[in-house]
Amino acid sequence: KTFRSDTSLCVSVETPKGELIIYGTVIGNRGNRNKEFKEDLELQILDFKKLGTDKNLCVLGDFNISFSDSYYTVKESREKLKQTFSSLKMKIETEMLPNNIDHVVLSNSFISDRKVNCDFWNDTENKNERLSDHKGVWVEIVD
Repeated sequence: KTFRSDTSLCVSVETPKGELIIYGTVIGNRGNRNKEFKEDLELQILDFKKLGTDKNLCVLGDFNISFSDSYYTVKESREKLKQTFSSLKMKIETEMLPNNIDHVVLSNSFISDRKVNCDFWNDTENKNERLSDHKGVWVEIVD
C-alpha cells in the first residue's frame, strides 16, 4: 500500500535475481512548484524508506525533476531525492538523460555487478508523431 493510491502503486515480483519491490509513481500531479508536490515528495520518501531499507527496490515514474540539467527541477527537491536514494543504496539509472523527468531507480544490491543500459524514445520534435508529452525511458539490466 502506498500513501496515495491515485498516483502511486507498489507491487512485489519474483525475478530470477530474487524479489523486487516495484514502486511506480507520479510525484506532484501538477508539476514541481506547488504545495502538493512538496507533500507528495515527503510522503513518498517515507514510503521509499519503509520499503527499500532491507529489500530490493525499484522506484520509477514521473518525478517532475530532472537530475542532469536545469530542464525542470527544484534544487532542494532534487537533492532530497538524491540523498534518499543514496542512503537506501540505490542508483538513479536515468540520472544523466538530458531534459528528462521520468526516471528508474534501482537498489545496488539488485544490480550487483551487472551492466545497466538506459536511453529514451518518443523524443521527436514533431508533436503529432509523439505518443506522449514525455520521453519514454527504458532500462536494461545485462547479465
